[in-house]
Amino acid sequence: MLHLLSVGAADDPPDFKRGVALRAERRDSEAIEAFKRVLSVSPDHTESLVHMGASLEDLGDLKGAERVYRKALEKEPDHAAARRNLDHLLAARDINAAPSGPKASEDLLFTKGLNDLERNEFDAALAAFRLLRGFNPEDPRPLFYTALVWERRGDHDRTRAAYKQAIQAFPGYAPARVNFVVFLLEVGDRPAAAREARAAADAIPGDPRVRYLARLLEAGTNTDNASDR
Repeated sequence: MLHLLSVGAADDPPDFKRGVALRAERRDSEAIEAFKRVLSVSPDHTESLVHMGASLEDLGDLKGAERVYRKALEKEPDHAAARRNLDHLLAARDINAAPSGPKASEDLLFTKGLNDLERNEFDAALAAFRLLRGFNPEDPRPLFYTALVWERRGDHDRTRAAYKQAIQAFPGYAPARVNFVVFLLEVGDRPAAAREARAAADAIPGDPRVRYLARLLEAGTNTDNASDR
């Protein structure tokens, strides 16, 4: 299992450094004991909790690892390694617990991503949709919902890039086309919205939503040009 772990600081306790060295040698049981010694003296040493969780995970104790990661996040909610490791653990556990077959695993993971997005747990949602792209590269929804995550997060550059990626990979997927045009209008980039609407109408002329947006923006463009004259 690949974990995102921080290196620590020069003034970390000797037992922490020993635990990290033991982990590197894959002596996880001994590493856990070293981290426990640190925590017995310094209960708020978050790095020891994160490394202990990783060792527990490597030993197959997923419940113990989850508990320790959550404890680390209680003490330091913005700890990137704890959050990423916990997200990966939960996603992997959900996949393994799926009732049967890859389709059931995909459905479960898709539901998890949507629920994470609804709760504004953006990193977890992105991780779920990233895993889904690996499951089924022919499904346009993971890329589409990745764009929605960035849009909900307020990152306009990544939203734009994600919609473009979705449209490039799946030119006939109308939801991505429509949402991208609406997003461009909302951020005030009407010329780009008009271009994307025309491109969408060329790619999927039979979709009524696309036709409506294309006509609406074409009419607005013609009005603007007339007023300029």
